Amino acid sequence: MKKILFCIAIFVISIILTLLSGCNSKLSSPQNPLGDKSKAAEEIGEEVMSCLKSGDAVSLKAMFCDELKNSDDFDAKIDEVMGFIDGKIISYENDGGSGGREETWEKIRPELTNIETDTGKYYHIYMSVYIKNEDSDKLGMHMFQINMLGDEYENGDRMILDGNRVTLYVK
Repeated sequence: MKKILFCIAIFVISIILTLLSGCNSKLSSPQNPLGDKSKAAEEIGEEVMSCLKSGDAVSLKAMFCDELKNSDDFDAKIDEVMGFIDGKIISYENDGGSGGREETWEKIRPELTNIETDTGKYYHIYMSVYIKNEDSDKLGMHMFQINMLGDEYENGDRMILDGNRVTLYVK
């Protein structure tokens, strides 16, 4: 009887370990805590930085969802974003991002921090990108906010200057 229970226990443990290790490449790890979504958020962050550094408004516009692209003031807001950063970007940190999911949508939230320019200004960019949505007009970047940071610190981070931001979002 003990031998049968031992064999059953080994079998169950083997199945559990197989299931857990079989998905491990797509699940989190210390280097990639959100799995594939973290890498996707990091890539979107790099694409946004490339557009901002090169002044490529056309490529930046293409990243947004159709609902935002079709809004009346979209071009003016993109122009505002492109002109908001004072100076040439000399460094930044790509924090990858977080994510969220509900029954009808799934999104990732890339984040770019400590964006420093050659004029000594600092910025922070928050984004939210639907990678799945039952409304296809909302697929793509549906929220973008760039904030100017001040010289004040809180918990080791520069604080956002009130009123010094540009925001595009789907309501």
